[in-house]
Amino acid sequence: MEKKTLAPRGVGITNLNNRVLLFNFLSSGKKNNTFQIAASKNGFSFTNFKKWAEIVTEKGQQEEIEKCLDFRIGRIDNSYFLTYKKRQGNTYRLYGALWGGFSHWQKTGEIADITETGMLVPGYRHQNKYILYFGERDIKLAWSDDLLNWHIFNKPVFTLSKNLMKRSFRLKIGTIIPTKKGILLVYFLCREGKTYKDYSLRMIAFDKNNPAKLLTEQSKPIWHQNKAWEERNAYPLGVVKVKQQLFVYWQTDKGEILVLHFPFFNFDYFPEGKGFFSFILRKFIKNPILKPLTKNRWESKATFNAAAIFDERKVHFIYRAVGDGDLSVWGYASSKDGLHIDERLEEPIYISAKFSKKRIPKFRQSALPFYLSGCGGFGGCEDPRMTKIDDRYYVTYTAFDGSSPPRVGLTSIRSDDFLNKRWKWKNPVFISPPNEIHKNWVIFPEKIGGKYAILHSLSPKIRIDYFDSLNFDGSTFIKSRFFDKSNKLIWEDRTRGVGPPPIKTKDGWLVIYHAMDKKDPGLYKMGAMILDYKNPTKVLYRSRQPILEPSESYENQGLKPGIVYSCGAVVSDNQLLVYYGGADTVTCLATADLNKFLAELKSDGNPKLNPRFGEIKL
Repeated sequence: MEKKTLAPRGVGITNLNNRVLLFNFLSSGKKNNTFQIAASKNGFSFTNFKKWAEIVTEKGQQEEIEKCLDFRIGRIDNSYFLTYKKRQGNTYRLYGALWGGFSHWQKTGEIADITETGMLVPGYRHQNKYILYFGERDIKLAWSDDLLNWHIFNKPVFTLSKNLMKRSFRLKIGTIIPTKKGILLVYFLCREGKTYKDYSLRMIAFDKNNPAKLLTEQSKPIWHQNKAWEERNAYPLGVVKVKQQLFVYWQTDKGEILVLHFPFFNFDYFPEGKGFFSFILRKFIKNPILKPLTKNRWESKATFNAAAIFDERKVHFIYRAVGDGDLSVWGYASSKDGLHIDERLEEPIYISAKFSKKRIPKFRQSALPFYLSGCGGFGGCEDPRMTKIDDRYYVTYTAFDGSSPPRVGLTSIRSDDFLNKRWKWKNPVFISPPNEIHKNWVIFPEKIGGKYAILHSLSPKIRIDYFDSLNFDGSTFIKSRFFDKSNKLIWEDRTRGVGPPPIKTKDGWLVIYHAMDKKDPGLYKMGAMILDYKNPTKVLYRSRQPILEPSESYENQGLKPGIVYSCGAVVSDNQLLVYYGGADTVTCLATADLNKFLAELKSDGNPKLNPRFGEIKL
């Protein structure tokens, strides 16, 4: 006889000793007053505890779990305090329970006359009183000396805007996180109709010395559902913070439990009256900005990893293109506003033939006098990085012949030839040794100590070589050493290499780089650091969270899913414009206010707003 699997109904979520605990009730259609606790170290894969748990009422009876929801748990001393809502007729009441072990919770009774979701502030007392925030139209405050008798503050401590109230939005507390300077409250903002649900995730912070005082409010959501999310018909279970990760859990009407995953940022940087996220690398709403053109055989499959430079009041792109012959070549495009492509040439501007072991595939006839330079089938001239020094553009790139280890090539072109589209490239040379794998080398945009500087490694430390001239003779190579070394203080497990050439800022050299996150193996993400002006091997500031990661469809559907990879970035009108390849297929854009970006990077904040998504496993 086939055994029917019962779908779990999540009733709450919390954390314990860096583990995520999920409280779920297995609905069997029969009266069942126990629930199960599942634990996870990574927030996605859960293992059920063998023992079932129960809430024991004041009369020694089991609480009716099937009537309960919105479990929220706050740590107190060496124990835990559970709040939950229970249906009583046509309404709900908020109750509390004290932890007596994983299999036993002792109900303390009704919490005042509260009918809305509430949560105790974990690990915190104000004037020796326990503090509880609650509310669904607004946020109110209650306090207690003993967790039995509760008093409600005389007015709300946070109220939704009139516009949101008018549109019938409601809020629900997700979690509460005390920090050194404030009490962070994460809440869901939701509006539900007969045919739709609209959810977003937002944050506010209260003064730690006065929990009734609103410290700051984030005006924009951390996350807002998209159209695909609407179809899931999910409602929120809660939010937990484990180490430096924020997990947001949802329940669907089909019995699925879903999770969104964010890195947690340093919220102790609280400019009063301002939002949390002064440092945001936002993805352009009209991404991707450059797609393959099937009509052009040389760029029919991919157009990505574009070098970028701002000159003559426009952004110029040299992008890597792959077509029918699977050879990487360079195309040209430009943009007057940095956002939209205004010009795009029909022919490649640089095809690599000089170092090729294979024959160049035949594209349609070109009338352009482009210089034939580099590699062979399934290789070519890959991932250009472009730097302008004086009256010349220098381009480093990965030269790959399809079989030998990839090496770093260097070519250049006079600026007037480049701007007038006369593709008179200088004869390319290798600057990395043979029989060694080297990629991701960049040239600083100005001399340092009177010499040209080439950054060629980020791991295990910054490595830069200095030269009197960039006229390499083809037999002089930079000796570089690179190996992945994880840093426990930052997010990345494997540092891949530098992205665009360094950008000179008021605080130092801004370097954007690629790395892999040990929590998300296989995905490329971006980080940022600021290097010292005079000694750029010295790291002044470094991001503790990725500034960009693959979360959109155009970053996960292509020749190589799960990749964001930048070769070019410019600054225009104090806007940082970062151009990156998505899934090794298209060219995309992310932007930030440069001053705010640098300020948050220096303050060690570094948020990213693009969550990982998945269905948890029980």
